[in-house]
Amino acid sequence: MSSKHFVNSSSASGLIVGNCHGVAAAHPGLYVSDKEKVVFRLQNPKKEKVTLLSGGGSGHEPAHAGYVGDGMLDAAVCGDIFASPTALQIGAGLAAIQSSKGTLVIVKNYTGDRLNFALAVERSRAQGHEIETVTVADDVAVGREKGSLVGRRGLAGTALVHKVAGSAAESGEDLKTVTATAQHVADNLATVGASLGRCHVPGHEESTEDALKPDELEIGMGIHNEPGCRRVSPIPSHTQLISDLLKMLLDTSDSDRGFIQRKPDEKVVLLVNNLGGISNLEINILTAETVHQLSSTWQITPCRVFAGSFMTSLNAPGFSITLLTLPEDAAVSPDTILQHLDAPTTAVGWTNSLPASHWGNQRPVPPRTLSAATRSAAENLAVVPTNTALTSAILKAVLDSVTKNEPTMTDYDTLVGDGDCGTTLLSGAQALIDRNVTSNNLLQSSLDIANVIETSMGGTSGALYGIFFSAFARGLAEKCQGSASFEKIAESAKYALETLEKYTPARKGDRTLMDALIPFVDRIYQDRKKGAEQALMMAVEDAKVGYKATKEMKARLGRASYVEDMHTQGDEAVPDPGALGVVAVVEGVFEAVQKAK
Repeated sequence: MSSKHFVNSSSASGLIVGNCHGVAAAHPGLYVSDKEKVVFRLQNPKKEKVTLLSGGGSGHEPAHAGYVGDGMLDAAVCGDIFASPTALQIGAGLAAIQSSKGTLVIVKNYTGDRLNFALAVERSRAQGHEIETVTVADDVAVGREKGSLVGRRGLAGTALVHKVAGSAAESGEDLKTVTATAQHVADNLATVGASLGRCHVPGHEESTEDALKPDELEIGMGIHNEPGCRRVSPIPSHTQLISDLLKMLLDTSDSDRGFIQRKPDEKVVLLVNNLGGISNLEINILTAETVHQLSSTWQITPCRVFAGSFMTSLNAPGFSITLLTLPEDAAVSPDTILQHLDAPTTAVGWTNSLPASHWGNQRPVPPRTLSAATRSAAENLAVVPTNTALTSAILKAVLDSVTKNEPTMTDYDTLVGDGDCGTTLLSGAQALIDRNVTSNNLLQSSLDIANVIETSMGGTSGALYGIFFSAFARGLAEKCQGSASFEKIAESAKYALETLEKYTPARKGDRTLMDALIPFVDRIYQDRKKGAEQALMMAVEDAKVGYKATKEMKARLGRASYVEDMHTQGDEAVPDPGALGVVAVVEGVFEAVQKAK
């Protein structure tokens, strides 16, 4: 891995926008919205079709902006490096490609991506837009046992879903057919990779923590530098390595990872993906060896072979192998899938060339700023009167409590996550003060809190808090007719929790922030007739109990589920940092309510 770069900007936003403009420069006809970091193409009003949107964290180029073009995506939403885009960004992308034929959203299976895309999709649906989603989870390194809740990660097979679904949409298929075709591809994918080291992010200091040794490689390393399923030393020959990887993909006797159930006569598509730091020479050698072993060991002759950079991890010195099986008895025939794979596309990230005729379409691109209409006009909102002084006091007390607990959260998350849990929550709490979300209308304040959280936090926790407060506002609108009693507020919080549970599989016992949030909400709902101070006092204690219990829990969701159990179980275990964050927030709420009596 090289830590030297030509571009060493410490601004993640600058890196992302620069990449978007580079894609557009190589493809006349694409547009870039700098603010929302969306690359999109305009629709032909005389020939409407199903539109496709995808996206995710940056650092995986050409995914996803490089796949915007005729015959593939209509828009790609770019988050910061290895971080999901916010729901507001995604909503802006959806607004840019609205079609009377509907939209298909393709999402890689990561918690932050799933939640933020879900929030944007649900909002767009509420505004009357027809949208379907397909989630890609092709990784076999995460077996059935470890991924029982979080699922398999989305990897390079996502590019094949883009290509097939994009061609189906371009050919005029309806939303139901395009979705079914994309889902069929996603259901028959399997991917596994190997890397000689982790990637390096431009503008960041080089880290040697948990680095691979000189004579060591890692199988199953994630595209965000997540640990793989095992390390191998000494480094095996490339022939032995490919043999091991193909066994992980094709061995049906492996009950934990035998995801491909293929009949002998079924066709197979092969995709060999460069994770970013492998020379073309090596990729070609690895591709040739993979084809050879498929034939000689597994009696498989791939009907299509794709090799190159499809889903990278910046400059990670690794590669992955993807197999797409084409069952003969499926509703979508193998010939249909192959026709879509062979169909032309103008997307610069795919492995064919842009036709020269497109260069004749160059024209000045007017500046555009997209906006996802995510909030009703203030005059259309129901009025739920509230005490503005108390709201201000609560927000200030929450900031103080989060500030006090942030160092501990960061320490914990450095061990079991990516180290940003505490600082992310602190950014959100500070933004609520800086942007003055206090209003004499509790419904308006709740919507403002949700919007500020989305724009200031991002990632998984930002999406979770955003969904909760958006649903809380909806609960207020339905339950509070002209007044905001504590009883009605507790009922709205219960409604918000139930809504959040529709979008996350996390429950008590899964070692997440839900271990503190669920008991807190359940208690205030249970004791809602006892008054705010009494109910909150008991609810805070329940949240603390839930938080402390996470120290003894095995992580089943989020980044912590991919790391070794050393810091989530045993003598060196630490509690979940997200659950501590919830405790910090509710302690602040309780303190402010106590002082106000």
